[in-house]
Amino acid sequence: MGKTESLTHPAVEIQLPLKSGPRQYVIPTETTLFLWQALGPGTANRLAPSDTTRGKAQMDVEAILEEQTSWEVSLDGQAVPLLRESPYRNSGYRGLAWWTAINSVELPADLTVQFETRGDRPAIDEEPLVCWTATGQRLSWNQPIESTITLQAPDNSPHDFETHRETLWNRHSVYKPRRE
Repeated sequence: MGKTESLTHPAVEIQLPLKSGPRQYVIPTETTLFLWQALGPGTANRLAPSDTTRGKAQMDVEAILEEQTSWEVSLDGQAVPLLRESPYRNSGYRGLAWWTAINSVELPADLTVQFETRGDRPAIDEEPLVCWTATGQRLSWNQPIESTITLQAPDNSPHDFETHRETLWNRHSVYKPRRE
């Protein structure tokens, strides 16, 4: 696995999948990988804005959420540790985010993501906690998720990739991988 001594910009943004199954992305070669995912604690029906009474109650379980979730990410079988960035804020909502940036890798490469919640499900105002992703997906409690992304080299130059602001901090320009 690459070191983080010479990270390049723009990086390629890969949001860690939280839906089981294989995927295939085409990414620019010799480009830093920016991996991340965010979770917001909510209930089955909603994720309340953080400035509301309900939103503040949701954030009271943030420490519990961190303790009862685990991530295992590997690139071609080598562990990739994630950093935790808290709080994650987006459009008035708050949650926890996990991320890392690593040097480019030789392609093709397999990125494996395992996510798990464990233990008794916490409650928010007596309603069972539900984890919501940054894209609005609800996750089931105590149901492990495993997914693999095969990263492929493009047939063209990195300049043919769409760029946008990354969606974790909204500060950096990043390449968007192409799904195959």
